[in-house]
Amino acid sequence: MIGIDERFGLSTIDGDQMSLKSVKAKGLVKGLLFEMTVTQNYKNETNHNLEIVYTFPLSWGATFMDLSVEMGGKRLSGIVTEKKEATRRYEKAINDGDAPIMLEKNSEGLYTVNLGNLKAGEEAHIEYTYSQLLKYEEGAIRLTIPTTIAPRYGNSEGGGIKEHQTTQNSMFVEYPFSLSIALGGGIEVATIECPSHQVQVSNKVDHLSVELLRGAYLDRDFILNLSNLENQSFCIVTPDRNIGPEGCTVLASFCPPIPKTQSTKPINLKILVDCSGSMEGDSIESAKRAIHHVLSHLESKDRFSYSCYGTDVKHLIKEMKSANKFNTIAASFLIGKTKADMGGTETGGALLSTFNLGNGECQSDVLIITDGEIWETEKVIQEANDSGHRVFAIGVGSAPAESFLQELAEKSGGACELVAPNENLEQAIVRMFNRIRLPKIKNVSINWGSSDEPLWVSGNIDTIFHGNTSHIFAGFDHPIRTAPSLSFEIEDQSEKANVSSNQLNRSEDFNLARLGATKRLKDLIRDKEKTELALRYQLVTENTNCLLIHVRLEEEKPLDLPELQKIAQMQAAGWGGASSIREMHSDKMVMNISSYQSFSPISAVSVTPLLTRRSPTASIVNANISNPRVSHVEKMSSALPPQEEIKIEIKIFTPIELIGLASDTIEQMGHVRVFIKIIKSDIFKKSLPKELLEIIEILSKKHDIEKVWITILAWLLLRLEDNTEWSTYTKIFIEKLTETLDSSDLSIDIQMLDRKFFNLSKNDWF
Repeated sequence: MIGIDERFGLSTIDGDQMSLKSVKAKGLVKGLLFEMTVTQNYKNETNHNLEIVYTFPLSWGATFMDLSVEMGGKRLSGIVTEKKEATRRYEKAINDGDAPIMLEKNSEGLYTVNLGNLKAGEEAHIEYTYSQLLKYEEGAIRLTIPTTIAPRYGNSEGGGIKEHQTTQNSMFVEYPFSLSIALGGGIEVATIECPSHQVQVSNKVDHLSVELLRGAYLDRDFILNLSNLENQSFCIVTPDRNIGPEGCTVLASFCPPIPKTQSTKPINLKILVDCSGSMEGDSIESAKRAIHHVLSHLESKDRFSYSCYGTDVKHLIKEMKSANKFNTIAASFLIGKTKADMGGTETGGALLSTFNLGNGECQSDVLIITDGEIWETEKVIQEANDSGHRVFAIGVGSAPAESFLQELAEKSGGACELVAPNENLEQAIVRMFNRIRLPKIKNVSINWGSSDEPLWVSGNIDTIFHGNTSHIFAGFDHPIRTAPSLSFEIEDQSEKANVSSNQLNRSEDFNLARLGATKRLKDLIRDKEKTELALRYQLVTENTNCLLIHVRLEEEKPLDLPELQKIAQMQAAGWGGASSIREMHSDKMVMNISSYQSFSPISAVSVTPLLTRRSPTASIVNANISNPRVSHVEKMSSALPPQEEIKIEIKIFTPIELIGLASDTIEQMGHVRVFIKIIKSDIFKKSLPKELLEIIEILSKKHDIEKVWITILAWLLLRLEDNTEWSTYTKIFIEKLTETLDSSDLSIDIQMLDRKFFNLSKNDWF
């Protein structure tokens, strides 16, 4: 059981402190190769023997290289072993009184370190290294180092987590975090931005140094953005004796400059937003800002839908709507009302339901905005891949589930952008739309610069975007002599494009071959083949663990078996609305439609000449409207003989009655002016709620009465489209009329109406 002690730390019911004391990281970026060494420092401050279990995140695409420990004055290194054998030896070492350390992979991006028999007062320093290939994205590189696992929804076993490895989060633990990164290999010329932490940047002799300032903790991802770089393609060849005496692994990294001519075809975009409880605070605010930016990049020829999800999914705009002024303002209106109050995070069901919108059109793309905090990821990824939709993911928050979102996007042919609370959303959205609007790429092939075909090829060449790096590995039983080249065809263009990897570099770094083997593992199906490959290249996988054992002298062995202590995660900053890490001086986002999209008002609206027939001086406003064959206008004009005054009881229109009058009048007359003439009459004015009359008076001070009523009708259509029967003609007519209005004014006026009538229904204004 967990409690809080006086030293502001998480403790057991007996007052025992968490044994993880701090984490130190030191990294090197050389070109696009990133290598990181992380040291976890432990000390048992309890009065009994402990088995410590700590589950932690790792960057997407990162590969574990080495594990070592300093303990009792000794330094030991680990060896990768088949999982069952490693687990057996680990348990035996605990029973023997020794101190085993075992590292295991749970799923993509999640690992667990197990430290057995850490005696009271004893310290251990566990050190691991990993390597990762970075990517150019339109002249920029984003380096992410995850530090904590935010609470996730669902069954943890679905994420490969065993019961003793499950994570718990606490607001009452603090783990100091220190970090330094050296930038070299041409990357040192970049413009540096760190939206997550305060850093110190200094020039060294042969590199640029980036260091965290004091006061950092494991409560958010460390993010380093490197921009103003020149996209490059290159090739590295490294010896690989596992292939043969002269074998080699080849890394070909292509960054194709696809012509920026965007496809003229409209896009169909299904927008899906995570509104679960975990999104409360910074994440939902980032999501709302992101959607506003998305709307600004839609063109009138495009179509879109808008859905939110939590435990259930709500399709707020369920039909694929044209991205005209009315529909984008309607979406903006709905975005303003979006809250993180929909319970759990059923991402799989929400995606499936969204795929089926518009009769499941496979030419549609899905844009999902989420923190990705779920356990059961593999099923969701497979369903997305089977749907035929490309999924473009935007991860928000201080610690989004990067590996899940990257895998979801890559395997469906889409792309992923991660955006921290203080990061520039607009740039991320621009990059995303550059990808979405690119012409389709087909018939991709690689010339490996050898007369012989490679023994194996691994990497994704099916999805290529302008200025985005694609890493492809291949294995040969002999060295290659010529730099590989990439060729592909662009939709609607007859010529084939070619991109060379420019230069052939040679390296003796075996870690590159291990990175290639990690890629190969994803292409294998049989567990036996996966295990054999992992053992040859000493890779920690779902089938293999890394193990080392600190053998104790007999007199140093503990007398009792250890008690289990699971290291709690620091609560991710800003998670669930508990706090915010957005800059206090940041400008608050105010939705202004005119700043997001340039709308062209229609040149003219067809206007039928006004009728000159006389109208009665009084009208029956409580007429029976249940008969659909008799219109409101017919009832109004035929109810009383002309020139005859009759006193009748006046009834306040319900919203559905006002809509019916407007719909019938507009459909018969072809314009809105007759409706306005009717509604302006003294008798009809008295049929409107006084609160609506007050707003009409306010709006009339800055608009003519026709624009005022266009705004009111647009608002009613927006709020009650799904709950009332609007004629198709009237809906199209009102949408066209909104094109004549100023976008900013329309948005503000609709918000005014909605604040006054926030409980509007078809039968009641309040």
